[in-house]
Formats: sequence, structure tokens, C-alpha cells
Amino acid sequence: VQIIAIDSQFRNVDSAKKNAKIAGVNKEIQFSRQDVGWLDVKFKKGEAELIATALPTLTKEAHTRAYLKIIKEFFHQAAYVLAKVGRMAVCTKNPEVVKKEAAENGFIVKEERKVWQGKEELCILVFSR
Repeated sequence: VQIIAIDSQFRNVDSAKKNAKIAGVNKEIQFSRQDVGWLDVKFKKGEAELIATALPTLTKEAHTRAYLKIIKEFFHQAAYVLAKVGRMAVCTKNPEVVKKEAAENGFIVKEERKVWQGKEELCILVFSR
């Protein structure tokens, strides 16, 4: 099993490396700072068996148009790299927006559950084709 951790921000990649080292799994993970728009260059079509991600959050400060552009691009890229029998787990604070974009790219919600991080409610969505 090949595990690749990708984020567009260096600080997040660096934090992931530190957490992996603490957990003793840093040698099993390949880390990369890369924008979501380049996933189709990093992976072959249908190569990924599983995608797990925490999507950005739409906040008062975030511009709705910019947020939607990121979500649309993520699902467009995921539709390309995810295997036909692959699964995708998404953590989000905006499940309705995410479900809409996922459906537009041919994904079906297989499981949905609420989780809490401190006082913040999050939604875990599991998709397949």
C-alpha cells in the first residue's frame, strides 16, 4: 500500500510530517506540497483506491466563489484519479455543498456521520461511484 499525503500549503505538509514521525509511520508516507489542480499529473487515471481529506471550510472571511472553485476542482480531480471501485472519505463543515458537488461528478454518498472536534461539529461523508 502506497500512502501519499498532499497539501497546497507547506505548513500543513510540515505538520503532517511531524505527526507521522511522532506516530512512527513517517517512512511509510510520501509527502508532497502540491495544489489540488495537479492531482491528474501526480496520479494516473483510476490509480487511487482511497482518498481521505479534510476540505477547506466556508467561513465569513472566505469568499464563496473562491471556496466553490476549490471544491469543484477537488471533485473534478477526484473523479479522474479515483478507481472505479474506490472510496473517498471527506471531512467537512459544509456537507450540503460537498454533497452537491460530489453528485455533479458522479459520486454517491455511502455513509454520513457527525463527529465533534472540541465544540465544533463536523461531518464525515464516504463516497463511491
